Amino acid sequence: KLLIVEDDRLLSNALARSLRDAYAVDQAFDGEEGLFYAAQDVYDLVVLDVMLPERDGFSVLEALRAQGVDTPVLMLRPADKLRGLRSGADDYLAKPFDRDELLARIEAILRRTTGRRDVGIVAFKELALHTRTRQAFIADEPLALKGKQYDILEYLVSHQEQLVTKAQIFD
Repeated sequence: KLLIVEDDRLLSNALARSLRDAYAVDQAFDGEEGLFYAAQDVYDLVVLDVMLPERDGFSVLEALRAQGVDTPVLMLRPADKLRGLRSGADDYLAKPFDRDELLARIEAILRRTTGRRDVGIVAFKELALHTRTRQAFIADEPLALKGKQYDILEYLVSHQEQLVTKAQIFD
């Protein structure tokens, strides 16, 4: 699950469209809104622009790290790359950027931080979840799952060797 914090609505919507094939995506359009969403600590990655209204990306990132939120962050257009990295960013990408490079950087960060190789399919007995397309199948028959239903099922199957609390599911 990704959060895009970008005030340019055209760019944000274009990013969201291209990422929705592989990820669940939420959007925020200013620094305060981005901080609010990111502080919920339910995202696998935050794509964070530097130049934002209300609160710039550096202060959003610094506030997140001060709150103990360690969600990986890919910063867009950091004027000061060192400041971004020292503030806790995991990577940066200068604007304008290539869509394929953005996807590759997101996948690389997620591999490093989640420990998951992009396997594409998560399975449990006859249940198969195709993580790239967000489709679920039992014995090759498709299941009609909507957004959160799929998210919860994927979370449970991905943690099948662990005890999962109600609080973890709500998060």
